[in-house]
Amino acid sequence: MTYTQEKITYGIAAITASAFSTLGAMMTEGESRWFFVTFTSSILTACFLALIFKRVDEGIRLVIGRAGLSILGGILASRFIVDKFGLAIVHQDIVALAGVAAAVTIACFIVGYPLLQLINSKSGTIAEKIFKKWTP
Repeated sequence: MTYTQEKITYGIAAITASAFSTLGAMMTEGESRWFFVTFTSSILTACFLALIFKRVDEGIRLVIGRAGLSILGGILASRFIVDKFGLAIVHQDIVALAGVAAAVTIACFIVGYPLLQLINSKSGTIAEKIFKKWTP
């Protein structure tokens, strides 16, 4: 695919996924709504960041991987951030919850990928330490 085709395909997939999760957020309550709202916000934020910061020489696999990690962070870490900092407003205001998820997604986008590269470069040493500790 060309650079433009990749961006169009990726953009359409992101908008479609966020549309379905937005419908889920409108049709549910409680924990399910929390998941769908953070999922929608994380998808949109990560995909916009990925499209903005994608260099011409980067493959789409790298972009999707970076966006995927930040989406996971936005979904999974937003509950932790809300509980840690006592952000009670997100329980009444769905837009505030989406904002928290977007902020966490941005942070994960910035920090997540370099962190994985560091882990990848040190993975041999880490695996060796684990292997020596847990095997006789």
